[in-house]
Amino acid sequence: MDLIAIGLIVWSRLLMRRPDAPRWLRWVAPALVLGFLVSLVGTGLGLTWAFRAVETVPADQKASVLSANIARAMWFTLIGFVFDAIALVALLVVTFGRRSAR
Repeated sequence: MDLIAIGLIVWSRLLMRRPDAPRWLRWVAPALVLGFLVSLVGTGLGLTWAFRAVETVPADQKASVLSANIARAMWFTLIGFVFDAIALVALLVVTFGRRSAR
């Protein structure tokens, strides 16, 4: 996912240099960076919290507590993918939509 986000950021920065680029395109790169950071930090913190939560529960409940907390941490990864998917659609529209209009 890191490479996808970095690639989309570079792509959006290149598209912003075009003279016919729409004004809203300047917000795509910051949104991607925000989504990337939320995903990275949220997933890392969520996994850390998940493994810390396991330390304090009885042995028969460790699996359920760990799986619930890991699932919560993976929601942050999903947020990053959603940001990337929205940005990808926007960049595709700008890239190929402008070509067909010419």
